[in-house]
Amino acid sequence: MESTLLLPKAHHAHSKRTATFPKLLVAPTLVSLAILSSLYVVPPLWQFVLETTDSFAKPSFPDFSQYQPMRTIAPEELGLNNPDRRVIFFGDVHGNNVALSKLLDKVEYDSTKDTLIHTGDFLTKGLDSLGTIQHLAALNASGVRGNHDQRVVEWRGWLDWVAGQPGGQEWLELTDDWSKKKMEADKKKKGKKHYLPDGWKWNDEHRKLAAKLNDVEYNYLRNLPLVIHIPSLHTFAVHAGILPIDPTRSTTNRRQPLARAPEPEHPSMSLVELRNQQERALFTDIPQNQDPWVTLNIRSLTDDGVVSRSNDENPWSDLWGEVMNRCDGFDVDDDLVGPGQTMRIEGRAELKGKPGPLPCHPITVVYGHAATRGLDLKRWSKGLDSGCAYERELTAMIVQGAVPKHKAQSSEAEAEESLDDEEDDMKKKKPSETVFGAHTKARIVSAPCH
Repeated sequence: MESTLLLPKAHHAHSKRTATFPKLLVAPTLVSLAILSSLYVVPPLWQFVLETTDSFAKPSFPDFSQYQPMRTIAPEELGLNNPDRRVIFFGDVHGNNVALSKLLDKVEYDSTKDTLIHTGDFLTKGLDSLGTIQHLAALNASGVRGNHDQRVVEWRGWLDWVAGQPGGQEWLELTDDWSKKKMEADKKKKGKKHYLPDGWKWNDEHRKLAAKLNDVEYNYLRNLPLVIHIPSLHTFAVHAGILPIDPTRSTTNRRQPLARAPEPEHPSMSLVELRNQQERALFTDIPQNQDPWVTLNIRSLTDDGVVSRSNDENPWSDLWGEVMNRCDGFDVDDDLVGPGQTMRIEGRAELKGKPGPLPCHPITVVYGHAATRGLDLKRWSKGLDSGCAYERELTAMIVQGAVPKHKAQSSEAEAEESLDDEEDDMKKKKPSETVFGAHTKARIVSAPCH
């Protein structure tokens, strides 16, 4: 059983960076191809060319991005009240189906007991993207879209749209037969710069893979959401990341969802329901989290709080940890929250005065995308992209069902001490476990990608 939450369309600056196919201008390509191959073109293609050319300035395209709403995984779907059940998160596979198989063997994956959740970017860069998606689709693995997966979705949407036009399929077949060299020469000759959006090339691997997917594989990819919410674990899974606050506002601004206790929708709401409500508010009340570009691409924040793909700015996970460490339950007195102007990020101005507690409960984020940073296990964020795309490792994090609290962590202080030891271990060797949630641990398992 699952529920959905629509992600509203964003209207801020980052949306400009989403080079999606609705910007596509195809008429120059079609006209030049039709002229140069007039002896071989069937009549319907001329109709397609003319219809497309008539609307050249403002073509009407469908939504090739096909973003899916947030998926919420219900507690009964995971069954973590059973100690034999597990949730297995794993990082960016990038087309390395051999490494994926090795990892699943190493964790002793059992489809009757385990739930698989990947962090996206399981396609491209590796040698067997098609085999990887076939594998994951056959396993019915849960997961989120990555930025590379998104490009495959858009390419396939565009290809299907063209194929559905009169003569479109013939044109696609003709274009596939045309060498890249001739296409580039014709492009320069005609002075046409808009065969495709900036940065997109006809012969790139995303288009080639998109053209090979059958309906089952494409539907698996297209149905992946940008975000998975797991209320029973108070956890989000996302490809690149999310923000705990709008960094352009004061941390204690009442518009920040973690700066105010959630208002009960009815008098009998439980604590679990209230936490669920506040967690979902991160996506309805924080504008950056409403932008698909952010969830697919964020790596850091500038000193001014602007989202960036760069690895050289302040990691967004640092901000996440700072905010979560201030969460002190819904009973926090408003007078204790404090008047801080902005959350401190290393390299930015300090808060005026000591940061006060916030009326929230901590939330864990599991993500990928940041291969440069490698395995990045912090208290409230778990970065699992350990560089499989660069022949390093593919990593899984295993959360076991019904672990007694006294067998994991008896207190938050002990959890913090354990995490300090874990971070020391990461500097020396690969960790075998990580603190997860409030009072438990998760096992870390890796497989080679070379």
